Amino acid sequence: MTKHDNPPEYAEVPSEVQQQFDRLGDSSYWQYLQPLRALVVGRTVCSSEAGNSGFTLLLDDGTWVLAYLDGGMLQWLTGVRQLNQEQRHRMHSSAYGDGTAPLTEDLPYADESCDMAAELAHVHGQQISALAVGEDCFNFCFPDGHELETMIVRTNDGKTGLRVFWEQW
Repeated sequence: MTKHDNPPEYAEVPSEVQQQFDRLGDSSYWQYLQPLRALVVGRTVCSSEAGNSGFTLLLDDGTWVLAYLDGGMLQWLTGVRQLNQEQRHRMHSSAYGDGTAPLTEDLPYADESCDMAAELAHVHGQQISALAVGEDCFNFCFPDGHELETMIVRTNDGKTGLRVFWEQW
């Protein structure tokens, strides 16, 4: 068992954190993600693909969802069949750094390597139950309390990068 599998520890939510949650619920990013929620909740992940700047989940209805970095935020696209060259470029963009190496930033799991393909493999055969929304990224959630925790980070070469961990909340 890794520390990502440890069940959460609960504490009282400080008022400033609750206020931040309330602001997120009113944000344009929250609104932007609502159509994605409707498309993916209840779908089962069949397979995935990872790149340095994004990842794709292939769903049981033949659609895919691409989560990718753009404009300092995690964005999304959906489609059917194969990704085209432009969509694939969003997942493998040289404008973004490599988030696989341990980081020097003070962040959760910064001292760990991040094998995004291996982390994504955990969701194969799992049904998406919800989306968790942050200020600039979102996580796919699953019924057993796990989620794909996405993090937008500064990579060791000074670029913006993406890290994803299979984690229990």
